[in-house]
Amino acid sequence: EQQTQNAITQAQQQWQEQTTTQLQERDNQIRQLTANLANLNAQAQQGHAQAAGEVGEVAVENILRQTFPQDDVQPVLAGHHGADLILCVHERGVEVGKIIIEVKNTQNWSNQWLGTLKQNQANSNADLAVLVTNKFPAGMTEGGLRENVWVCRIAEFRYLIQALRQSVAAVAQANARLATRDTDAH
Repeated sequence: EQQTQNAITQAQQQWQEQTTTQLQERDNQIRQLTANLANLNAQAQQGHAQAAGEVGEVAVENILRQTFPQDDVQPVLAGHHGADLILCVHERGVEVGKIIIEVKNTQNWSNQWLGTLKQNQANSNADLAVLVTNKFPAGMTEGGLRENVWVCRIAEFRYLIQALRQSVAAVAQANARLATRDTDAH
């Protein structure tokens, strides 16, 4: 009877060890699958954010092309340095100025955007810079000028860009008049 009891105890221990090992393996698989799922979700969110940003860029580009058919709208290819779009303002077929536009459709505001956009403005010799975003910096609740960059939502963009384009054209016209007056004076 003691042998039987020992055999039963040994069988229970083996079964318990096997079960524990199987449960540990299953727990490891669950942890690995959970980590894989989290990585896939993060990749999907990043892809969604990129796609949403590109949709915003296309919407802004369409607004520019429809509103200013006489102007040249230059998209900057993904992966290239510079703002998303450059609006080359034309009056009577002659380029008189540039406005660069950056579109951000993100969860959070970044103060780096303004510095980067101002640098892009200088590099492209643009007169003005516009940042179209769904997130404003702290303390800003509506569109306006921030560190010499115009910041607005997509809903405000059409009206803002019309005013800015008109001001670029007016400044160019005033400069042309001054140049003519200086030439006539000599």
